[in-house]
Amino acid sequence: MNRRDFLLATAAAPALAACARASAADPNSDGWIQLFNGKDLAGWIPKIRGHEAGDNFADTFRVENGVLKVAYDQYDGPFRGRYGHLFYEKPFSNYLLRVEYRFVGQQAQRGPAWALRNSGVMIHGQTPQSMTKDQEFPVSIEVQFLGGDGQNPRPTANLCTPGTNVVLNGQLHTQHCTNSTSDTFHGERWVAVEIEVRGDRLIRHKVEGKTVLEYSQPQLDPADKDAQRLLAAGYPKMLAGGTISLQSESHPVEFRKVELRELPSGDEDDAEPLEPCDEVELSHPESFLLAALPDTQIYTTRPQWHKHFHNQTQWIADNAQRLNIKYVLHEGDIVNNNRPEQWQVAKEALQRLHGKVPYALAPGNHDYGDNGSSSDRSTLLNEYFAADEHAQWPTFGGVMDEGRLENSYHTFEHAGQKYLVLALEWGPRDQAVQWADEIASQHQDHRMILLTHAYMYYDDTRYDWASKADKQTWNPHAYANAKLPGGVNDGEELWNKLVRKHKGFVLTLNGHVLEDGAARLTSRGDHGNAVHQLMANYQNRAEGGQGYMRLIEFRPDGEIRVRSYSPSTKMCKVADDQQFTLKLPPAPPLHPRCNQKQDPRQPEQPKPRPGKPAASPQLHGVEHRHPRKR
Repeated sequence: MNRRDFLLATAAAPALAACARASAADPNSDGWIQLFNGKDLAGWIPKIRGHEAGDNFADTFRVENGVLKVAYDQYDGPFRGRYGHLFYEKPFSNYLLRVEYRFVGQQAQRGPAWALRNSGVMIHGQTPQSMTKDQEFPVSIEVQFLGGDGQNPRPTANLCTPGTNVVLNGQLHTQHCTNSTSDTFHGERWVAVEIEVRGDRLIRHKVEGKTVLEYSQPQLDPADKDAQRLLAAGYPKMLAGGTISLQSESHPVEFRKVELRELPSGDEDDAEPLEPCDEVELSHPESFLLAALPDTQIYTTRPQWHKHFHNQTQWIADNAQRLNIKYVLHEGDIVNNNRPEQWQVAKEALQRLHGKVPYALAPGNHDYGDNGSSSDRSTLLNEYFAADEHAQWPTFGGVMDEGRLENSYHTFEHAGQKYLVLALEWGPRDQAVQWADEIASQHQDHRMILLTHAYMYYDDTRYDWASKADKQTWNPHAYANAKLPGGVNDGEELWNKLVRKHKGFVLTLNGHVLEDGAARLTSRGDHGNAVHQLMANYQNRAEGGQGYMRLIEFRPDGEIRVRSYSPSTKMCKVADDQQFTLKLPPAPPLHPRCNQKQDPRQPEQPKPRPGKPAASPQLHGVEHRHPRKR
C-alpha cells in the first residue's frame, strides 16, 4: 500500500466513527444493532496474515446453522501463524458490545500452545486496509477470550494490547496481557461477554453480568513498530474509536451473537439542555437543602479531574449557611478501584465539609474487593473515614458494626420536623436490612430517607433480580459478593423488606447505573405514604461527570424541588429527568397511638392526585413512573 492509500485508510477512522450511526445496520426497536445477522458475513471484511484484506482464505470465517464459525478444516497442513481477523465494516466509538461465544473441537495443527482455546474481539482497532500483508494483529485493544483447560483457573475477557497501552489503576499500563477477575469456563458452554466502551474515557469488561476489568485512556504505543506507522501517518495517539473485529488464532470458536448498542458520546452529553446557574438560590426562605453526590469514582482516578470532587465539596461548604444545607449524601462508588491513593483523594475532598456540613456515605461496588471488583466485602473505607470521628457529630446516630461506616444512620431536624437518613452498604446483606428495619422502627416520628448505591434502574423501575435477572445489568445479585454469607438485597427486596413497611419513608437515593444515568419512581407504601425513589449518576459524562450533583430542596409547603448542578461548570441540567418537583406526604403523626401499625385489613388509601385517580383498595402499592425526556 502506498503512503497516500495508507493515510486515507487510517486517518479516515475517526471521521468514519462519527458517521457510523447513520451508515450501520438498522437497530432493533430496543436500539441494538445486530452486527452478525445470523445468515451470512454481510458487513464483515476478513483479513488473514499473508493475504490481502477481503480474502477469506480457506473459508476460515463462515456461517452455518445461524452460527458464525472460525474453522481450520480446509487449511493445507500446519497453521503456520496465519492469524486472522474478521472486521465489521464500520467503526464505532461509544457503545455496548455483546458477544456470545464458545470454543469447540481441537486446535489447528501446530497452533501455538498459548493459542489453545484462545480468541477474542478487538476494539478501537485500525482498518483492515491499513494492515500490512504479513501483519499478525491489528493495532487495537483486545478483549481476550480464553476457555478452561478442564482443571486450572483460566479467566476470560482479559486485556491484551497489540500496539497499544492503557491506563489501569491510575497508572500507564504497558504489560501486554492482563487477567480479568472472571470465572473459568471449561468445556463447550456458551459464554456471554459485554464490553462497555466510552471513547477513550472508559472501557469495562463484563462476563455473565459481572464486571471483571476496567481501564481508560487507550492509546497507541510509540515503541511498537505497527503503531509507529500509524503515528507517522497522522493517526491520533489517543484512541477514541475504531474498528471491531473477531479473532482467528488457531482454535475453532463459534459466535452466536454479536450485537451493539450505541451510547451518547461526551460531545452529545455536552448538548444536554443546560442553563447557567451562577448563583443557586432557595425558592423559599424557610427551605433546606440536601446535596447528593453520585458516583465520584472517576474523579479519584485522574489527577486532572480531582478538581471536580473538590469543587463539589468546597461549594457545599461555602454555601452551607446561605442555602441551609443540612446534609451531604454520597450515593456510593466513592472511589473506583478501592486503592489507597484514590481513597486519599476522596478523604481530602470530603474533609472540606468538616465543621460545615455533616455527610453520610453509602459505599458502592467499586469501594469493595481487590481492584474495586466487589469480589468480597473488604474495603479501605474505614481506614480513611473513622467511625469514631463521625460519632462526635451531633447528627450521627450510630452504625451497625462497631467502628465501621458501611451501615450508618443519621438524624437532623428542621422547623420542628425530624428526619432520619439510613445509609446502607452496596447490595445490603440480610443483617444490614434487618438492622435498618429496627432503626426505622425506633424513629417512627421521623421522615425517612434511604441512601444506598443500587436501588433504582435507569428504566424507572427498581432493580428486581427475582423477575428480571440479568435483563437489568449491574444488579447486586450478579456480583461475586452475592454468594457470600448474608447475600445481597436489590431495590425490590429493599422495598419489600424495609421501605414500604414504614410510614415515614419519603425518599430513596442511589447512583450506580449508567445508560442515561437518571431514573425516578413514586410508589405507595403500606400506609399510603408516597415514596419518591431517585437515581442519578453522571460518571459516563465528560470528565467523569464534570462535578454535577443533585440539590434537593425541601420547601415548607411540602414540595421537593430537585435540580442537577455543577460548581465546576456553573450550569444546571434542565431536562425533565434532571430538574423536577415532587410532593411530600404529610409528616408522620407524633401522637403515640398514631404510630401503631394500621390494620392491614383496612389499608389507608392514597389521596387522588391531579390527573391520577386514587388507588383501588387491592392496589396497595400503586406506583407512578414519571414522564421523562430521554
